[in-house]
Amino acid sequence: MDKSKQSPKYIFYKRTLYSLSIFLLVYLGCLQPFQTHLVKNILFQPLKTIIDGKEDIELIVIKDEMRIINKQIKYNQESKIEWPLNGSILLALTLFYISNNNKLLILLIKYQFMWIIIIPFAVLAIIQGNSIITILYNIHLNVYKIIFLTLGLLSIRQFYLSYNKQH
Repeated sequence: MDKSKQSPKYIFYKRTLYSLSIFLLVYLGCLQPFQTHLVKNILFQPLKTIIDGKEDIELIVIKDEMRIINKQIKYNQESKIEWPLNGSILLALTLFYISNNNKLLILLIKYQFMWIIIIPFAVLAIIQGNSIITILYNIHLNVYKIIFLTLGLLSIRQFYLSYNKQH
């Protein structure tokens, strides 16, 4: 089929399939192993040193994330410490790329850099037993991913609808 005669749907699906395939290859092949190495070999030891001697705090490594269980806080509150550019966020970035939504793409990148600065302070507050920060951190960790993934899907939908109208 000649490129000039390809339907807008075909071009859209082709772009989407290529982008999602590259996302999977890069994330599973490169980024997730790198993040796992970073967590296990670089980030775990300094954090373990900080919590040594605190019997109420347990630190667990699960693949590319750490979990802090603080038994000082009611219900043994567990908090995940994830590397900011995790799979959910990279998927959202990929969705923004597919939909050509540069504003949200840049917003999410800036947000992730800001999150890199916030994480150490949140972790220290969790270790100190600050239950309000722990609850807010845990809620945020899940909500912001849902928001950005939803925005990514809505961006793709909008791009698809406007792309079909233009062509």
